[in-house]
Amino acid sequence: MYIQKVHYGKLLLVVFASSCCFYILFHYANLGTKITEEEIIIEEHQPISLSTETEKLRNEKDTVSWAALHTCPVCLGGDLCPEFQQGFISVGLFPRGEEKGNLQYYSASLKGADPLTVLVPGQWSWDTWDQWICKNSSQWSGCLVSEAVKLTTIARREGDARFLKGLGGEQGTVNSLTACASKHLTSALHHTFDLNRDQKLSMEEKVVMLTTVSVSPPLALLKLSPSLGLNSVPRYIGACGRVMVIEGGISPLAAFTETSWAYRAELASQLVSIVEGLLTGDWVLLAWNLDWETFSVSSSGQVVFSDLDSITPVHKTIIAKPEDEIRPVCNENCFQDFKKTVLTSTPRGQLSQGCSSGLLYGDFMFYQLCRNIFSPSEVRGGLLEGGGVDLQGLVEECVEEKGRGDRWRIIEEIKQKLLLVDTGSGGEDETTDDSYDDITKTPEPEKVRWEDNDDHTSSELGDDQEEENEEDKEDGGEKEDEEDGEDDEDEDTENKEDNEDYDKDVEEEEEDGREVK
Repeated sequence: MYIQKVHYGKLLLVVFASSCCFYILFHYANLGTKITEEEIIIEEHQPISLSTETEKLRNEKDTVSWAALHTCPVCLGGDLCPEFQQGFISVGLFPRGEEKGNLQYYSASLKGADPLTVLVPGQWSWDTWDQWICKNSSQWSGCLVSEAVKLTTIARREGDARFLKGLGGEQGTVNSLTACASKHLTSALHHTFDLNRDQKLSMEEKVVMLTTVSVSPPLALLKLSPSLGLNSVPRYIGACGRVMVIEGGISPLAAFTETSWAYRAELASQLVSIVEGLLTGDWVLLAWNLDWETFSVSSSGQVVFSDLDSITPVHKTIIAKPEDEIRPVCNENCFQDFKKTVLTSTPRGQLSQGCSSGLLYGDFMFYQLCRNIFSPSEVRGGLLEGGGVDLQGLVEECVEEKGRGDRWRIIEEIKQKLLLVDTGSGGEDETTDDSYDDITKTPEPEKVRWEDNDDHTSSELGDDQEEENEEDKEDGGEKEDEEDGEDDEDEDTENKEDNEDYDKDVEEEEEDGREVK
């Protein structure tokens, strides 16, 4: 019996200890789960910020070194380097988002207040250009490009149109910026990169120009935009070494797909106006890739280009008049064939055949707007989605042209419908999709009441209205006569008082004259 009691006691002790262990483990497991859930909720409600207020910034020395100022003039310029060296411009350590169009985007600020954006061409582009300079100067790869460039072809050439057309293009193709290069484009580039305004390019200025055109055509076009009449672009601030600075505070166009219909209609109207501006003026600007990534919206609500990688400037002297050529119906395949005739290399760098037809096929940019932005896709809804059946039909006809010249007419109709939308105060308008037809087709309320009234005909209402108008005229005439009479009496009284004052002044002057004599 004694042995059995000892075994039962041990068994109870083991059971008790096991129960305590299970309780403790279960308690801490639940506690860990609660902590994990709270951490997840915090992460969901506090997304990572990309602003320079929270991310780490470079100091002055690191910024200048990072900008590779020592490579100039094989760089994008140096007009903004003093601001970098004095710490007026702060730049983040890491790029913002993914690389777009061979450009990396960094957040920055001016004196910690005004937001800026720093653009840096991809390292592959710089490596390719540096290798060409070393090879062309008969030096080894990895040479000091700032010195080796003095022995290259670009130091001896003037940078004429044919030379520009061969820069930056792959085998069998050309750079979109210089595809239709002419003496007018050469002159505009020389004026843009002539920083001291002495009417001629120094060797350093010429190297900066050719480097920018070859390494990053979008940045060259951004600096060139004032000479081309291209206003819908972010404001250019300056460059230092191999980085360029533009205004900040712009948001991608895709961020506004969930805003009100009225605000989206305003953005669409701006897009149509931008494309119209590309086809007027001294330059025809052919944009080969218009989609959601191409545009952004500034802090003031203005739509601007955020990607200038695929734009070809064509001077109006090269453009043939559209009435001199007959163009059939043109859609996707037709536009692709036209693009090939422009972005193609020629044996001696002369103009491509398609450059002169830029205005004839200019509606291909409206085709891209309607297909890539206005229409819904698998990724996101269309900018004009929910605008009514009529507008949706016009967008579809814009994408697929059925008759010769129909796309130009369709765009005019889309413009008119967008103008009828009351934008109110921008994105705060609460106009719903169902009310779009009421905005554009609101009947006159008086006419509706006349038709629904059984006791009066339209002629009777017209007679009553005429009698009321006559009575109003008579009453108004009598009131006007009375008021005119009162006004005349007041004027006579004022004139008499003025005359009496004038006589008194004359008498006083005469007396003063006598005293003087």
